[in-house]
Amino acid sequence: MLKKGEILSVNVKMGNEFTHPDDFDHYIESITLFNGETKLASASFVPGTLGNEKSHAEVTFNIRPMGKKLNLVAHGYCTKHGIWESTAVVVEVAE
Repeated sequence: MLKKGEILSVNVKMGNEFTHPDDFDHYIESITLFNGETKLASASFVPGTLGNEKSHAEVTFNIRPMGKKLNLVAHGYCTKHGIWESTAVVVEVAE
């Protein structure tokens, strides 16, 4: 179990089955990690980050939880389709 103050690595990957374009006018612009309504971290991308190839945008955030529980949700922003939201993941944090 995760202990308060320990680093937690959270990997966010856009999509499992389908890849996403990485074109000038259609790409994943950002991935943001939230704890409930609180923004914890974000990563921004520019067209061509993934070599202009269809791919899965992926990022790892390292966070240090200080509360008793995290309710993690990721948002990804596509320049053509808007916001994607992940399924929430609850992480219990021990003292």
